[in-house]
Amino acid sequence: MSLNGTTQYLNKTGGFNFNNKNWTVSCWIKKTANGRSDGLFQFGDGTGQGAYVGIYYKSTNAISITFFNDDVDSANTYSDAGNWVHILLTYNYLTKIRRLYRNGIQIINNVSAVIPNTNTNIRIGILGSFYFQGLIDDFRFYDIELNVSQILELYNGRINITYPKLNYGSGAGGGGSS
Repeated sequence: MSLNGTTQYLNKTGGFNFNNKNWTVSCWIKKTANGRSDGLFQFGDGTGQGAYVGIYYKSTNAISITFFNDDVDSANTYSDAGNWVHILLTYNYLTKIRRLYRNGIQIINNVSAVIPNTNTNIRIGILGSFYFQGLIDDFRFYDIELNVSQILELYNGRINITYPKLNYGSGAGGGGSS
């Protein structure tokens, strides 16, 4: 889907239940520009402790995971504009460890102080006021924490894991195009 970075995103109400379970989120992105804050997704409505989960590129080109203001940034910055990049986030409910992978390589490994408590809206192409500018493709949810082998297979296009089909509505600005 192509998003303009100012008004477009996808919205699904009554989304994926992240509570009390392991999970993985995966997508391919192609940013239009570096040096801007681009939200990849936000799950939850943002009200209450643990009420949202998301990933975004900061204007510094670091990639950040946020669990209701419990943020952690990548140690490196990435000038990814114009390139297809695979982004994957895993979460282990028992250990509270969240891991972020970029192109199959782990770039964040962090214990979250906040337990996700989200089972409401799924928004793709936005986090807070940060709209994504570029392309997002092959967005997937898994109700398991993928292991490193599965992550590499997914990045290389060879994984056979089923995922739930979602019927997306449109968000502000009429959604995007796919």
